[in-house]
Parts: sequence; structure tokens; C-alpha cells
Amino acid sequence: MEKKRKIFDDPFDGEYIGNVFGWRISIIGFITILGMIGLCIYLYNTNGYNNDFNQPPLMEEVDSLSNKNK
Repeated sequence: MEKKRKIFDDPFDGEYIGNVFGWRISIIGFITILGMIGLCIYLYNTNGYNNDFNQPPLMEEVDSLSNKNK
């Protein structure tokens, strides 16, 4: 009965158990995030960003029911 009670008790005994994944994985993840941010900044600066909403549409609206042979 004592064994069952230990299973259902709160496993946190008040002490810090540490980083589950270890510092190596944490540092690799941090470097990966910085690399992705750097890639986004590089692509933004090289390709540019055009937010001109006054450009004409790429496709012209055409009425498909109109007869062009008139």
C-alpha cells in the first residue's frame, strides 16, 4: 500500500531538478533561433519589401459572358 501512495504523491519534492535537456541542446536551440532570425534579416535586406498597394492588378478582370465577336 505504501508503494501505491508514493506513485500518486506529487513527484515535486521542492528541489530544483535541473534542465531536462541539458545545456548543450539549449545552446544549440538558441544558436538555431539566432540563425533563423539572421536569415530572415538577410533575405529581407537582399530581396526588399514592396508594400506599394497602388500597383495595377496582375490579371485584368474580364466578363466571361460578354461576346467579343460583335
